[in-house]
Amino acid sequence: MMKLLFIFSIVLASRAGIALGQCTVTKDAYGQVITSCQAINYVSESSSLNKQFTFLGSEFSSFPLWQEGRIRLDNSGQELTCLLAYNLFSQEVLCQLGGDLPIRSVTPDWFMVNGVEYTRQMTNVLGLKYKLYTTALNSGQNKVLKSAKARLIKTPIRNGYDKDHPFAGYYQVDQQYYIQKGSAIPQPITLTRHSVLSALGDHRAKLKTNLSKTSLTVDEVIKLVSHYDSLRVIAQLNSTSLSTDPAFNEVLESDLTYPVQAWKAQVYSRIYVGFEITDAGQVINIGLLSPENVGFGFKEAVEEALSKLSTTKSAYKGRYALPVAFTYSYHPAKELTFLPVNTVSDERLGDRILLNEFVVNQVVQRDRVSSREVWGYYK
Repeated sequence: MMKLLFIFSIVLASRAGIALGQCTVTKDAYGQVITSCQAINYVSESSSLNKQFTFLGSEFSSFPLWQEGRIRLDNSGQELTCLLAYNLFSQEVLCQLGGDLPIRSVTPDWFMVNGVEYTRQMTNVLGLKYKLYTTALNSGQNKVLKSAKARLIKTPIRNGYDKDHPFAGYYQVDQQYYIQKGSAIPQPITLTRHSVLSALGDHRAKLKTNLSKTSLTVDEVIKLVSHYDSLRVIAQLNSTSLSTDPAFNEVLESDLTYPVQAWKAQVYSRIYVGFEITDAGQVINIGLLSPENVGFGFKEAVEEALSKLSTTKSAYKGRYALPVAFTYSYHPAKELTFLPVNTVSDERLGDRILLNEFVVNQVVQRDRVSSREVWGYYK
């Protein structure tokens, strides 16, 4: 029978304070996973009392604790095979490569154990970063994720099989669900209509039509996200027609230029401009969706170009978002191109159709590289 020794702290309910001990995870005669700890209760400075505590369950995701698995330390690294133990309390992944090599605590970008894939996420709580591992419950561009976190409930409970030896407490595993839109940071949700629709944001009205229940099951959330995926695909198909329209592209290519003040300052950026096309094909309500970069002219350049497109086909009726990447290259090393990395959130785009990105590249001669990306502020 496999087992793992580890050290952790227990806060006792007495006035004695803290007891430290070595714990072992095993199965008892009744098939229950238990954690047994030899603890030392410091009664006073001159005396102590040794005692064993037994808790139902464990901090780990499986039993036996050690399971064959694979890890990938980063996105570009190769997969390594090792024995894994995943601690749900500390979110620690223990790896044993075999032989006499020591057990290592690792922080992989990805790992798989018992056929389940886990991906590392980083979350911020009060300014502190914590690692978190999630599993994807569906495929597709937008995903429903789940994480598990164990906590020790230090409440004595009866042993259902052996009433003479109650447990000092038990490990409870809590589930947290998230929606991840593309490669964005996963957004935590509750299994309620309001929470899920708030996370999806755009297309909310269409998703809400056939959704009458307040509380949702996990399967219902997955189906809702799949429906959201299909709506996004339809929107993208609609956007392709305008993105490939010859008249639309001719206006952008002929009238959209790199602002002089921006290339003189050697700055580059990505901006998003929203606009609408009416039933009559008129282009109206042109406005900035991304932060304003005051003084560099990016916003003005795109708005001025779009204003030249006074009318277009009425078939393009809708609300659009046009991303424009202003990039910067140095001559003669044109391969040295500075590309903007900042993007806006889906919440900022709302239910707009996202068009294909238009790129405006500026090639200049400079003795030294000093370019920087600018990303302004929201008004």
